[in-house]
Amino acid sequence: MIHSDREMMAFSKIAYMDMNNGNVTSQLSHNSNYIESLNGIGVSSGDCQNWNIVKTWDTNSVNGFYACIIDTGDGGATIAFRGSEGMTDVGNWVNDWGRADFKLLNSDQTAQQQEIIRFLSDPEVQKVLSQYDYVDLTGHSLGGNLAEYASVIWNDIPGLENVHPGRCVSNDGPGFSQEFFDKYQNEIQHNPFTVVQYKWSTVGGQLQDIPASVTKWIRVKPCEGNLFSSLLYTLTRHDMSSVDFKDGMVQEGERDGASIIGQYFSRGLDHMPSVVGDSIVNLLILGGLPIVALLDSCLDEDGKINSLGYSVIGSLVFVALVNPELVLSLAVVGLELLAVAIVFVAAVVLYEMVYEFVEKLIDNIIASVSETIGAIRKWTREQIDAFINTVSSAFGGLMEWIKKGINPGYSYATNNPYIKVDTYQLRNYAGRLDAVNRRVSSLDSRLDSLYGQVGLLDLWNLIQADLLTSYSLRLKNCSGYLNDSASYFEDAENRINSNV
Repeated sequence: MIHSDREMMAFSKIAYMDMNNGNVTSQLSHNSNYIESLNGIGVSSGDCQNWNIVKTWDTNSVNGFYACIIDTGDGGATIAFRGSEGMTDVGNWVNDWGRADFKLLNSDQTAQQQEIIRFLSDPEVQKVLSQYDYVDLTGHSLGGNLAEYASVIWNDIPGLENVHPGRCVSNDGPGFSQEFFDKYQNEIQHNPFTVVQYKWSTVGGQLQDIPASVTKWIRVKPCEGNLFSSLLYTLTRHDMSSVDFKDGMVQEGERDGASIIGQYFSRGLDHMPSVVGDSIVNLLILGGLPIVALLDSCLDEDGKINSLGYSVIGSLVFVALVNPELVLSLAVVGLELLAVAIVFVAAVVLYEMVYEFVEKLIDNIIASVSETIGAIRKWTREQIDAFINTVSSAFGGLMEWIKKGINPGYSYATNNPYIKVDTYQLRNYAGRLDAVNRRVSSLDSRLDSLYGQVGLLDLWNLIQADLLTSYSLRLKNCSGYLNDSASYFEDAENRINSNV
């Protein structure tokens, strides 16, 4: 069964919930926050009554990884991978954002990607998965990236041969680096899953998409409010509650400017030499994450300022009243840092634009040169073929002239196309050869009678003469050949006459 887009996002939502094995609806009844989260995408607890969690894999406290296997009640199962969680928790900050999200820009394999291999290689997990008609993969944000990673390395995991892959749906998950594509080129080409990528924010536009995947930018709900609210919504629209469904399915949408800039920025870092790109990523982790964490803490899921945000604003206003010089100095430093950040982002974006332009230019040059070389090769091949045909025709005409003008046998055969065979003459020639052979044999007998009549001086001459006069097998074979040929021709003539 192919689940709706809303249901696949509901599975991704469940991956964020710390549920135990058992029925989803029953567990939702004990947690209003979980119900509210699902209601945000239009799913009620009653919609989940046939869904059961049959297996969880939780190493969240170690490396931030969490996945659960959901029995969807239709003979299939869905593995849902958890995405990045809020930055208010130090563990999430380190494991999700620092060691996973930002490390996707790096050339190294992340700790959560390594955990997927251990998860899928577990015998108990494989035993559970083998019971279903099909297995889907899904996740939101980082979870979507992990789902795609699982689909790529699926065929490399021993023990999954009896598990039937279905769809892999990434909900606004980031892409992968060029190093990833270089390393898993063969696995990507033979990916057993149908990969679908839904994107609607800056996060989904990061890096590069898996080749041959279905990628769609989808519509989000319109933002209500002033310009400031719209700018905040650009940062918070990544949540699944922002998606605008129609009959449970996503709708075609357009990319926003922030996602385009983010894509160029992430690809620019990816296309830089590994030493440079990795160093910048580490710098972003150390300097950028605290700012993003503070901003994330001050806004709720709808992009509105929460109580903590108002507290921070109030504190800044209080400090400004007490010590305006300090606030002014901090504002100047902040503006300088903001200007540096803008220039840095612009430089990386410009680098990527130039990189892609040069890459396309080189591709076009190579394609043009290849096309020109192909045309030259084709023309040369045609000219060579024409020259060979001309020479062959001329040579054939010359040989025909030589045969007709010089070779009398060829001229006779051309003018007399019918073969006439006189079998009587063939047998006559055979009889004459037999007569010669008999005379030679008689002469040999007469020479043999002279051995007792000659002296020693004539004995050597007699021996030589005797060797030259003996019965000839060659003459006998020639006689037999002539008789056989006459018989063959006569038989052929008799068959022809009988048919006529």
